Amino acid sequence: RFRADKPGVHVGYVHVKTDRDRMVVPVEVEVLQGGLHPSPKELDFGILTSPEEHRTIPISLFNSGHDPVALNGVSFGNSDNNMTAIFPREAVIPPGGTAQDLVKLVFFGTKPGPASGRIMLTTNHSNAGISVVDVQYQAMVLHGGVGYERRHVSFVVPATNTSHTSHALDMFSGSSKGPANTSRTVTFTNFFKVPLVLRSAAMETCTDVLTVETSALDVIAQPSEQWPSLDLHLSAKHALQTLELPHICLLKLGTNASTHHIPVPLYTGRLHLTAPIGSLPPSCSRPATAEAPVAKPKEPEEPRAALLPDTLPHVFAVDAAFDQWSETPATEKMLPAPLEDHRGPLLDAAGKCQGSADDTRNGKVGLVLDFHALGAGHLRSRSFNVTNLNPVPVNITFHSPHDEVLGFRLVSQHLHPGAGSALQEISQETAASAGGGGGGVGATPNGTSSSSTTPRAGASVAAPKGAANRDRKRNRSGKRKGKVTRSLESLGLGKTALTRQGEFTVLPAHSAEFELYVRALAPGRGGGRALVVRDAAVMSTPVDRIPIQVAYSVLNGELALATPSIELSRSHAHQSLVMSSTFAREVRVSEVQSERGHWIQAQEAAASIGASSTVANIVFQPRPVCNNAFRCMSRWAQEVVRILDTPNPYDVASASTMRYLDAASARPGGIDGTRVDLSTVISAVATLQEQSDWSTAIQRQDLELYRKLVDTWSSLSASGFNKVHSLITVGTEVGT
Repeated sequence: RFRADKPGVHVGYVHVKTDRDRMVVPVEVEVLQGGLHPSPKELDFGILTSPEEHRTIPISLFNSGHDPVALNGVSFGNSDNNMTAIFPREAVIPPGGTAQDLVKLVFFGTKPGPASGRIMLTTNHSNAGISVVDVQYQAMVLHGGVGYERRHVSFVVPATNTSHTSHALDMFSGSSKGPANTSRTVTFTNFFKVPLVLRSAAMETCTDVLTVETSALDVIAQPSEQWPSLDLHLSAKHALQTLELPHICLLKLGTNASTHHIPVPLYTGRLHLTAPIGSLPPSCSRPATAEAPVAKPKEPEEPRAALLPDTLPHVFAVDAAFDQWSETPATEKMLPAPLEDHRGPLLDAAGKCQGSADDTRNGKVGLVLDFHALGAGHLRSRSFNVTNLNPVPVNITFHSPHDEVLGFRLVSQHLHPGAGSALQEISQETAASAGGGGGGVGATPNGTSSSSTTPRAGASVAAPKGAANRDRKRNRSGKRKGKVTRSLESLGLGKTALTRQGEFTVLPAHSAEFELYVRALAPGRGGGRALVVRDAAVMSTPVDRIPIQVAYSVLNGELALATPSIELSRSHAHQSLVMSSTFAREVRVSEVQSERGHWIQAQEAAASIGASSTVANIVFQPRPVCNNAFRCMSRWAQEVVRILDTPNPYDVASASTMRYLDAASARPGGIDGTRVDLSTVISAVATLQEQSDWSTAIQRQDLELYRKLVDTWSSLSASGFNKVHSLITVGTEVGT
């Protein structure tokens, strides 16, 4: 038994005597004083190489006392701006208990140079001498990176060519003869300000597909100098058999001061097609989700934290859910998340699958969109996404041959959230090399080389691409090429152009959303056939040909409005929307929407449409409620300004919105002059309202401002800007 009267390290010996021998056992016991004790007591964040890099080390606290102790706060002895502390609110450590990873210290590589100091954990311990727990830390921030040519670490993996073009793989510098072994020679440049020794170079992932050969190990590279070249060898056949392509592998370089993960893309040029589940037919099983293996490091990395917003203070507490806060290794953030492809077997004329989900021969696999039941002559749209996880832009061409297909349009192109940081960085370089500034879709697959090796601030850097785009005029603004066959204006959806034939470009790491519009067979043509299957379009890329089918059943009948428009007056601010149906059964209403629901509300009144039904009550009811007419004027003026400020407004405007665009264009000052007048109304109302709220005495300039407000609003009213127009959309099971 050992009993200590004071804290400290106690050393002694225990003598053991037996009938055969004597033994001496050394004993060392550390007695802790009451209070909290950190583990570890010293923190070493190692070497950070970029302002974006950060590392996290957790601290556990042990309470050796007899009373619970609460952690009140964390502070830094030298006010280090590179450090952030995260801890849960109202954390209490029970006597004899340990709070694992209670405090997380995050160090950012913002400021170059050595850093050290102490972290003070403040508790509510009654003994002032031990109420503050000190933890020492140190770190080294060394900004720099390793430069390389992006194209030297990218591999094309030729696959079966279904595009039926002899030049299918030209854009990828590949071969249509099939997979083969490929080699790349890569040179890395030291962009640190100090000499570096290359200690290791090996594949972190894809070790059975890619191998590395180099004589550069243990070679010193001075600042801005290169190491001897490194050779990457790819087994394309093995990649096709074992990987879900496109895929990003990781090459790991280790130096005496840093570790770098270099993304090595393996790609085929294939795209991923996805659609909402409700748009896919249930009759044919789709291929299983493409569970692309997520590469993980072979050995433990330094703990890393998720990036914190710049607005966070350097010390902050979080809620109790902090225990579930998890960190994603930086290497996993680089890689794309698995993405399902919704292509499956095509349907025959009877709506049955032509083959199994694995049958990819003779173009029998494509995207099938189910439009459900449509009334004869009615229309419906379906959306689908085309995602590019290749490190190069991919050109696609659409062609639609059938009359039932009104056409399709590009809704938007946006960064795919699951693309991973490596592809997103490549996408930024692609946009910059095309001169688009990062937002357009004008880049073509030709810009795949780079000539500059200027480093960006941090970690591993790839040189920006310098090859000129040979087709910059094409598709620069994200609009399609091809003959526009009709617009949606006649459908009440604006002048948005539909096309049956067009060309588009999808950037790396981007998803392009398309809408396909179909009108069912007109009365007398379909005869109420139970099912119609049409090859609605063919989407072609340099390496692929993807049929797009539509399937729908035709119901004979029509829906009609009792009146084509509804006008709400001051004395009668609500009216009924009445519709009639000639279908054999009542038609279910799926939704009723008002384009400007915060001004004119469409309150659903019936779940189905019969011979004559009140589908909705249309009510003028601003939300939030206006306290007076001036507030309504100002709010409405702000909304019209937003309409006028919409990019390419005529391309996306509905029929009701078009009224304001046409009215603004017809005024003497045009759209710009109208915007100025609306801004005058907004400013005048704000000034007068503020003086009214403060009960300020009316001044001469107030009367002049009021007169200007009245005159400006009268001028706007004469052009129709005092009226709120809204498009009411009724969605039913037979169309919209």
